[in-house]
Amino acid sequence: MPDQKKPAMMTVSQVAELFEVNVTTVRDWIAAGNFPGAFKIEDKKTAPYLIPAEEVEAYKKARSQSKD
Repeated sequence: MPDQKKPAMMTVSQVAELFEVNVTTVRDWIAAGNFPGAFKIEDKKTAPYLIPAEEVEAYKKARSQSKD
């Protein structure tokens, strides 16, 4: 089986699915600075964000450690 690489960037929808939350929650996390490398694809208010996968993994790890 070929080695599947993780994406370098993730969409808000992908992150929401990973954490089992609403996309609004992910956008709130972005606004709160939880994913500092997140950026909008376009310069429009409604433009979608891309979030570095490494930051998502770091946030996931931090959340799991805080639950312990």
